[in-house]
Amino acid sequence: MDASRPHPVRVHNYWLGGKDNYAADRELGDAMIAELPGLAMMAREHRRFMERAVRHLATEVGLSQYVLLGSGLPTSYNLHQVAQEVEPLASVVYVDSDPVVAAHSRALLVSHPKGSVSFVPGDVTEPAALLDDPALTGAVDLRAPVAVALSSTLMRHSDEEARAILDVLIARLAPGSHLVITHPTADFDPAGVERAMQVGNAVGLDRSARSQAQVLELFAGLELLDPGVVPIMQWRPDGSGPRRDARRVHLLGGVGRRP
Repeated sequence: MDASRPHPVRVHNYWLGGKDNYAADRELGDAMIAELPGLAMMAREHRRFMERAVRHLATEVGLSQYVLLGSGLPTSYNLHQVAQEVEPLASVVYVDSDPVVAAHSRALLVSHPKGSVSFVPGDVTEPAALLDDPALTGAVDLRAPVAVALSSTLMRHSDEEARAILDVLIARLAPGSHLVITHPTADFDPAGVERAMQVGNAVGLDRSARSQAQVLELFAGLELLDPGVVPIMQWRPDGSGPRRDARRVHLLGGVGRRP
């Protein structure tokens, strides 16, 4: 761990108001906010979207198995807590290839006594190897439906790489499984998003944006749940967050069911 260099998960932690970050992370986070002022708000709204999606899958669909790919640092209210509030027996697996995330996750993720929470080191670019990992298959039963969340994970990958990842997941997951996908978009402010990404990419925070049509293509082979691929604040809003213009949050999201 090099505290003198910004790290993407610590920058995101800073935007969320967390304490697991250093001066270099805060400096980069502020530099990106200078180009796109709503970034911290976007991080919070992204978390709210993921909470709503998981709560819907637990409450309305009845899923009790969850895998979060590219999990990032734990926060004060994690997705396993959302799922286990509805179903205490729920099993949740956090997956990330970053050793910083691994260290924090193993220390801080605590399950409901009746359920299970685990962290599995893994790379989303090798989905077949991940789905064959005994650490993952010992935590969730892939013969039964499972919810897999790709939390802005695909923004680091080309169209071909993203398609290859998704094709493996769709082929290997049981019918009735669901994929939750979020992705940055430049549809609402192309210049601002481009400037912010240039600041981040200059120090190794590889990011890319996709249009609504391109994000929709990621759901090929899945049955999209209403309301489809939309700005995340418009996906089944519950009225719990502050009122904001949905187009100020430059993230698209959707949930698809594997038929």
